[in-house]
Amino acid sequence: MGLPQGEWVAWLRNALAVLALVLAVVVAVESALNRAAQDKVNAGRAELARAQTFANLDNGLVQLLAKTAAERRDAQIQGLLARNGVTYRIEPKPAGASPAPAGTQGAGR
Repeated sequence: MGLPQGEWVAWLRNALAVLALVLAVVVAVESALNRAAQDKVNAGRAELARAQTFANLDNGLVQLLAKTAAERRDAQIQGLLARNGVTYRIEPKPAGASPAPAGTQGAGR
């Protein structure tokens, strides 16, 4: 009729052991793939953080150049900004506004 009970149990035990081994290999491979994907995502995040830092620096430099060009009416800086697509407008000072005391302009930056 079939396998004796002792052989059937031994066969089942071996089959389960092989299945556990196969699953362990699958988990190890998936773990390695997941780690590689995480490394790629982390590298992208680091690149975005660097790009944001440089964008903030660039923005600060452009604002400083625009302010300097407006205050000094410097045609060379205005031309440089215009060639690079930077436009700005000079807000008129309110009537009766007194200039800031010497040494306080740009304080806190």
